[in-house]
Amino acid sequence: MRIPLNFAFATLEVRPRGPLVAALLLGALCLLPAMPAAAVVPEWALYVRHGDLKEGAPPATLYVLLPEPGAPAGGTTVTLTVLEGAEHLRCATDGVDFSLASTTILIPEGKGNGTTTITVIDDTVYDEGESVCLSASSTDPTLSSIEDTFQIFENDEPSGPQNLRVTAGDGELRVSWDAASDTARGYRMLYKKATAPDTWTGDADTGWVRNDVRSSVTTHTITGLTNGVEYDVKLRGVFFVRTWSPWIFASGTPHANGGTMQRGTSTDAALRGLTLSAGVLTPSFDAATLTYAAEVANSVASVTVTPTVKDVGATVTVDGTAVASGEASGAIGLEAGTPKVIGVVVTAEDGVTTRTYTASVTREAGVPPPAAPATSSDATLSGLTLSAGELTPSFDAATLTYAAEVANSVASVTVTPTVKDVGATVTVDGTAVASGEASGAIALDAGTPKAIAVVVTAQDTVTTTTYAITVTRADAPAPAPRVAAV
Repeated sequence: MRIPLNFAFATLEVRPRGPLVAALLLGALCLLPAMPAAAVVPEWALYVRHGDLKEGAPPATLYVLLPEPGAPAGGTTVTLTVLEGAEHLRCATDGVDFSLASTTILIPEGKGNGTTTITVIDDTVYDEGESVCLSASSTDPTLSSIEDTFQIFENDEPSGPQNLRVTAGDGELRVSWDAASDTARGYRMLYKKATAPDTWTGDADTGWVRNDVRSSVTTHTITGLTNGVEYDVKLRGVFFVRTWSPWIFASGTPHANGGTMQRGTSTDAALRGLTLSAGVLTPSFDAATLTYAAEVANSVASVTVTPTVKDVGATVTVDGTAVASGEASGAIGLEAGTPKVIGVVVTAEDGVTTRTYTASVTREAGVPPPAAPATSSDATLSGLTLSAGELTPSFDAATLTYAAEVANSVASVTVTPTVKDVGATVTVDGTAVASGEASGAIALDAGTPKAIAVVVTAQDTVTTTTYAITVTRADAPAPAPRVAAV
């Protein structure tokens, strides 16, 4: 017996194995409400390629995928809404953890998809297991609203457990530690004989043995050990999507009468954060990146550096001077145009393990003072005139000697020199004269030539040119002869 069940979006064919089963199935189906012909079917989706949403990575493409045959006549508009808040646990915060390029996507008629981008904001805080949570609605009435989440991949290391301690017992070691400051899903503990190879075998005599511990506890007892034999113990936090904190180490020797607590020392020499009082580090800080550069304005004569260690037992120096974790260093002077390489050295709690971060800070070169204007050596005139008489020959800057004649009635003359270079100075007959202005009156004796020197001194105060003018005043006319009376 074949029972075809036709819906608006699918056909279901049921083949019961006997009359009784068929009757029961038909009876049950009769109780179902009839599905309307234009049923709303959520057969569209949002899609981001797994692994694309990562801190420090380029923006990831978010695809809106429509069912066949694509957007209806006139197209469709898809509106994205970010889901966040207390009712959406582990959902990342828009504007803090990520940003959407657009919350509205217009898909043209007949097209089956549209896109926008999501940019994950790169910070220095480990946010375990956060996802971008979105809902989408469409102007197409045949598509119901949908929700989806897309995992963000971290590039920050989580802060794991600290201060691993071991107390020896009879055939056992009692291990304790301070809980991870970031939320761990649990702890992975390994132990082996101190003389065993550094490999995992499941047998403490030949390698590491694994004990996984719940995140709610900070103590664990390792039993079945041999008294008088030293054992190594290491522990790290287990976080979301196979993320681990650095190992911390300790050792202990079981004894029949117990023993004293032995505390392990951390080998973590990483920074959790690194900032400057001015300028921005390039690239953005990452605990695994050791070399940075920054540029500051010329007005910034010094900077301070604030390092924050990842392990509380680690110490740090900046430019050779000890600095408390999370506090600013002293001011470090910068020379304009000369990069200043600042070393930040972290020493782990074990006193041996170190890690050096360097920041090369360049202060912008200052604007050089304007060059002093060149001094001119031009000591020539562009003009030379007399208040009476005409120069012979006519004035030419290259001609230095002139003559002039005036009537006997002219008892004095003035000379007007004009310098070619504005920086030059001039004297007439030994007296300074402003360029383009007349000199004082120079007396003339009748019948006796008067030599007048015009001396031009260039701006450089060294170069000089002398123009010579000889002015001759005519003699007085002879008296008229007397006529005898008749």
